[in-house]
Amino acid sequence: MIKAGHKYWAEKVFAIYIRRELKKHFGGFYVVNEFPVINDNDPLVITPNHISWWDGFFMDLIDKKYIKRKIHLMMLERELKKYPFFSKLGAYSIRQESRASIAESFRYTREVIKNRENYAVIYPQGEIEPIDKIPPDIKPGIKLLTGEGPDDVKFLPAAFRIEWYNNKLPVVLCRWGEPVTRDEISKDFDIFRMKFADNIKKLRELSADSNITGGLKNELV
Repeated sequence: MIKAGHKYWAEKVFAIYIRRELKKHFGGFYVVNEFPVINDNDPLVITPNHISWWDGFFMDLIDKKYIKRKIHLMMLERELKKYPFFSKLGAYSIRQESRASIAESFRYTREVIKNRENYAVIYPQGEIEPIDKIPPDIKPGIKLLTGEGPDDVKFLPAAFRIEWYNNKLPVVLCRWGEPVTRDEISKDFDIFRMKFADNIKKLRELSADSNITGGLKNELV
């Protein structure tokens, strides 16, 4: 597998590039609710929905403000080989067609999150799906983090949505879900499925109000 190889210079350069590209293609980026209270010492895995090629950019934009840990983002190996620069930003690989690769990638993830200065980003859907697909197709891979993973790990759903609202450029909406514990997933994986899907549903309902962005901070400004 390809492991993350963070480079400080790459992160600084890419942060400028990301903001420029997002401003070019989107009219705004809005987080619609507060970041949940999570203990600084709790191992953390953020589990966003996968709606577009831009998803990694979305996570990187809010990484420093909301997470304040070192990002490690799981990415399909064929895509990471196309864009090897992403490994310098914290991306690491998985090959879904190989059981051995899946096991190796999740072993690596367990090691990453044992260090409380890190966190992992895993897309439970495994691939891009239509934004309004109900229910979302959630792969069971993250259950591999509950067997030998840290006891106090928290899984935090995140939902992204792109809306036009009759503007020249679309806007991005983000909503944090309710954290799920290791024990909850170990006992019943459907608890995670429910909270993941419920967060997407709540963001969809909020997005029906074209004035949702009023009073919210535009993270692109």
